Amino acid sequence: RYLLEIKPVYDWLSARFGWNTAADTTDPSKQLVRQSDAITVADLVCDDWSTLAAYLSPDLFSTAKTDVIKRQRPLKPREQAQRMLELWISSAGNEATQRQLIEAMCQVHRRAQANTVFGQQVVALVNSMKKTR
Repeated sequence: RYLLEIKPVYDWLSARFGWNTAADTTDPSKQLVRQSDAITVADLVCDDWSTLAAYLSPDLFSTAKTDVIKRQRPLKPREQAQRMLELWISSAGNEATQRQLIEAMCQVHRRAQANTVFGQQVVALVNSMKKTR
């Protein structure tokens, strides 16, 4: 009985922190963004974080919200980017997938950085997007 209660929590934690051993872990549409990936992305896109935020979740990251993040961490774009990604991950929950982050990074012309973080998953995603057009 307790195992049934713990399994959803374990599944969420394992996906979030990369403990997932499921066969579909290479599918970016199913793989959640790990905290370590979010930190790396923040390092790579720190100057464009507000543009990335607008593509990830325009409802969550209004101009007013991004201004608040900027005021909380003035002159620290890396920390601003990390905060934005933390908010997105916590708000989106199971919808905070690698696919969504990769697509947003490609939209803001950060495909090379997405490649650095997610590797072959970017190539597979871009190829699948071309097939659906």
